[in-house]
Amino acid sequence: MAKTITTGPMVVPFKMTGDPVGSFPDTLFITIKNHTDKTLQASSIVSLCPSLNAIGTETDFPPSSFLLTPKSCGTVGFSGYAPDNVLRVTVTGDVDLDATVLEVTVFGRRTSDGMHEPTMYFRHHDFVPGK
Repeated sequence: MAKTITTGPMVVPFKMTGDPVGSFPDTLFITIKNHTDKTLQASSIVSLCPSLNAIGTETDFPPSSFLLTPKSCGTVGFSGYAPDNVLRVTVTGDVDLDATVLEVTVFGRRTSDGMHEPTMYFRHHDFVPGK
């Protein structure tokens, strides 16, 4: 039976933390690592809500599917969001909360210089069970 974990909602900042004149993190990356000796699968969905000051409908980016051979990993990136949008990453499949099967990491990054945004960094143990 597939299980689901989620980051919960996160706000895209207007500029990178510690960078007073820079821009926002323009790409959200999802990395999944298979720690087992089995081929496993997972799907990720990134949901987007409009800015915190607006009322609107949540929309989903097209889902990404991972088929991970033993001891392998994969990464997918998402762009097309704006500062003050609210993002949520949900992963379904062969996942668990203690990362003994698949381990998931999410991070926001500005691709022009590779700078990472700490408020958009979710280690596997930061995820919570989803529905």
